[in-house]
Amino acid sequence: MKTKTGIWLLIVWFAIVGTTIFGSPGVCPAADDSKEVIAEGVGAVTVGNQAKARDEAMRDAMRKAIEQAVGTMISSETIVENFQLLSDKIYSQTSGYVRTYQVVSEGAEGELYRIRIKAEVSLTQIKNDLAAIGLLLEAKHMPRMMVMIAEQNVGEVILHYWWNPQAASVDLGVTENSLISEFQEKGFHFVDPEAVKKEIKVSKAFRAEDLTEQQVKTLGAQADADVVIFGKALAKLSGSVAGTSMKSVQANISLKAVDADTGRILATAQESASGVHIDEVTAGTNALKQAAKKTAQALMDKILKGWGKEVAGSAQVRLSIKGVKSYADLSGLFALLRKEIRGVDAVHQRSISNDGVAEVDIEYRGDGQSLADELLSKSLPGFTIKITNVTVNRVEITLEKTEGK
Repeated sequence: MKTKTGIWLLIVWFAIVGTTIFGSPGVCPAADDSKEVIAEGVGAVTVGNQAKARDEAMRDAMRKAIEQAVGTMISSETIVENFQLLSDKIYSQTSGYVRTYQVVSEGAEGELYRIRIKAEVSLTQIKNDLAAIGLLLEAKHMPRMMVMIAEQNVGEVILHYWWNPQAASVDLGVTENSLISEFQEKGFHFVDPEAVKKEIKVSKAFRAEDLTEQQVKTLGAQADADVVIFGKALAKLSGSVAGTSMKSVQANISLKAVDADTGRILATAQESASGVHIDEVTAGTNALKQAAKKTAQALMDKILKGWGKEVAGSAQVRLSIKGVKSYADLSGLFALLRKEIRGVDAVHQRSISNDGVAEVDIEYRGDGQSLADELLSKSLPGFTIKITNVTVNRVEITLEKTEGK
C-alpha cells in the first residue's frame, strides 16, 4: 500500500514540476518575435559612487533598447503624442521586454558612467501591451470591425446567419457575441450589428453560408467596415460522459479576417473546444463560447502582428483609377508614383477593365490618407488627378485629360 502511495505521489510531483518548468502539458511555448538592438545608457557618478552610476546607466540602456523596439511598431508622431503614457506603461517595464542582453562596452568618463549593450527585445510582448493601451490600433486609425459567422449548435439542422434573414435567425449567434466581446476588451471598435442589418443590402447571391473574400469585401464596404471577420462555427454532440447523464459537445470554429478595402486576407484561425452539461444545447453553447475565445485570441495575435509590421514598414494600399483610356495613361501615373511620391516601395498593377478602371496595389510606407495627400501635391503632365474616395487602405482617383493635351 505504501509503495502504491509513493508511486502516485511521485507521479503527482512530476506533473507539478513538469508543468512549472515546461508549461501546461501538451502546450508548446508560443513563438516570440524579437529584435536585436544596440543601446547606450549613461549614469551620473556622484560622490565617487561608480556602482550606483553603473546601475543607472544599465537602466537607461535597457529603456533605450525598448524605445528602439517601440519605434519599429508605431510612428514617431504617435510616440511624441503619447510619450507620458509610454513612459508609464512601457518604458518603465524593462524586465518584461528584454529577454537577454550582453554588455558590449562600459566605463567611466569623467562624472559619467557609460554602458553599451546588445539586447534581444520581445516584440510580441510589446505588441500586446501597445494593443492593450490602444496605441497600435490608433496608429491604424482605429479600424471598424464587422462579424459574419454562420453558426450551428446542437439540435439545429441548418446554419444560422444574420445576413440571410429569410432563411434563419436575424440575431447574432453565440460565437459572434463572444468574439466581439473578446476583441472589444482589447479596444477594437465594431460597427453596430443592428445598424449593419438595416444598412446593407444583401442580394440573393450573397445569402449563403459560404462567402468569398470579394463578397465579404462588398458587404463590409456597405457597412463602412474596415475589417470583416467571417466563417463557420459548428457544435456537435460527442456523446455521454461515461457513468453520468452529462452530455459532451465538441465545437469547431474556422474564421478569416479580411480587409474590406482590398479583399486581402489579414489572418486565419481554426480552433476547437469542448463543453459538458446535462443539457446538450447548453453544452454546445459553452463549447462555442470557449472556442470563440480561443479563435479571437489567435486572430488578434495575427492581425496585430501584421499591423505592427505595416506601421513600422510598408503597408499595401489599393489605388483604384477611373478614366484610363489606354495603358499609356497608366505609364505616366506609375512613373509619378515611383519617382515623386515619398514612401512608395513598389507598384503592382492588378487589373484594367474595358470601362477604363484600373486596380493597382502599392507597397507604401503610410496609409491611404497620406497617399492621397501626396497625390494632390503632384501634377501629372496632360492630366488632372481628382481624389474621389479615401479610406485607410484604399484611394480612388479619376484621371481627367487636360484640354489641349
